[in-house]
Amino acid sequence: MCVCWAHAGLAQRVVLGDESLKKVMALKLWKHRYTNQETIVKFRLVISAIMLFSSVCVQAGTASSVIVTHIEANAQGQFLIYVSSTISNSPSCAALPATAFIVDGSTNAGKVVVSVAEAAFALGKTVIISGDNTCSVHSGYETFSDIETL
Repeated sequence: MCVCWAHAGLAQRVVLGDESLKKVMALKLWKHRYTNQETIVKFRLVISAIMLFSSVCVQAGTASSVIVTHIEANAQGQFLIYVSSTISNSPSCAALPATAFIVDGSTNAGKVVVSVAEAAFALGKTVIISGDNTCSVHSGYETFSDIETL
């Protein structure tokens, strides 16, 4: 009987009952996992990138504690989600006063977002909606990022 597993790019096969082979393989796996210089370098690069990004982070538009007032759809499969108050910190590409976010409803993620916004609208729920600080779906409207029902 044997056990096979893969971890961190290493595929191992250990014959049960052969304790010395299991110990050697466990040591190799431990050594690869905790002393691999490439992994350490990648980890340091990721941490550096996070620190750099957090220091130059741009504030995106946010509508806090608002109600979805209506939802419009166009022939391109885009949905405009209008909220009950103006959006704070809208990007310069958004028409002012910004009162709507746009979602690409032709994607799977967009379809989920639209269904959550429709449910919040139908139930009259208070929501927090954020944008991604771009107008990449349609000029004049900030592209939707996330929604949270309260």
